[in-house]
Amino acid sequence: MGADLYIKLCYGGDQKKDSYYRDSYNNTNLLWQLGLDYWVWFAGFLNKKRELTPAKTKKVLEIIRARHCVLDGKKELYKKEWCDYFNEKYDELVGFLEKAIELKSNIEASI
Repeated sequence: MGADLYIKLCYGGDQKKDSYYRDSYNNTNLLWQLGLDYWVWFAGFLNKKRELTPAKTKKVLEIIRARHCVLDGKKELYKKEWCDYFNEKYDELVGFLEKAIELKSNIEASI
C-alpha cells in the first residue's frame, strides 16, 4: 500500500515517468522522513474530488522545500545509501509537483 499521485493531464494511455509518483507506506516513505504524512497533512490540501489543485500544489511544494533540511539532519542516523535514496526521492517528488504546476494540472491522489 502507498500513496499514488497522478498528474491528471498526463494520466491515461501515454503515461510518462514524471506523471506518476508513488510513496509506499513503509520506512521508505518520504513524507514520514520529512515529519509529514498523507492521511492528515497532505489530505488537508485536497478538494472534494481528492485532487490537489495547482494553487494547493504550490503550497505543498513550498512546505516540502522548507522541510528538506530535515533530511540533512538524518545523515548521522542513516548510511549514505539511505540518505542518497531519500534525496533522490525528494528530487523526484519536487520534480513531479513542479511538472503539475507547469502544466496547470490537478493531481489525482489515491492515499
